[in-house]
Amino acid sequence: MRRLFAALIAGCLLCMSVRAEEKEAAAGRDKTVYSVVKITGLDRSISYEALTAEDLAVLKKTIVSEARVVNSALQAAAKEWNSTPENAKNLFPVKSIAPRTVTILGTCRDNETATRKLEVYADRLKANQAENEKIESARLNSMSDLQKKKMAAKKNDLTAAWLLIDEKVKALVEKSAAAKSR
Repeated sequence: MRRLFAALIAGCLLCMSVRAEEKEAAAGRDKTVYSVVKITGLDRSISYEALTAEDLAVLKKTIVSEARVVNSALQAAAKEWNSTPENAKNLFPVKSIAPRTVTILGTCRDNETATRKLEVYADRLKANQAENEKIESARLNSMSDLQKKKMAAKKNDLTAAWLLIDEKVKALVEKSAAAKSR
């Protein structure tokens, strides 16, 4: 008796959901759901995007495959970094590098709403970057020329390290994808 009752309820719910889908299709609504996401890069930079469910799944899959190889990439990059004479005197900046991440900030039923949310987050990011640049310029103004040169060299080293690790991660992801396809 309970099974019959449960089957009847399930059938009614299915009919109601099919009717709702038919009404939405008749109204011409797009059933695509957009996710507004925050993406943090290897260099801890932040970007925001509005993605469909399919695009989000691809991005998550890519990030997971990168996370699997990031430690190996760090080791390979550090080894290459220390093998060059100009970088041998500087330590490899491991602490300033983190695996990429994606965080879902919200979902929207239409692209316009997702774009508006995306603009809000982008405006906040720009405001934070402008504030950080003000603080950084004030700090640089209070430094001596020698300290400024050291700071610039450190920034150049960080940029070179990020590029090197990014290159190593991409190579290892391609290598693992090729090994899986065999």
